[in-house]
Amino acid sequence: MQYHDANYQRAETILAAFSIFMLPNFKETWQQDDYQDRFEAMWRLIRLGVS
Repeated sequence: MQYHDANYQRAETILAAFSIFMLPNFKETWQQDDYQDRFEAMWRLIRLGVS
């Protein structure tokens, strides 16, 4: 994929878009302090495919 992301944030966002919303064992992540930023990153990633 060659994202050149030193912290793997984009790769994590792609995986999270599938797992966090689908698997109940990830529901605790919704309460984390940085979740709003992570959610916005996921939305930017998938919004064109949804609309």
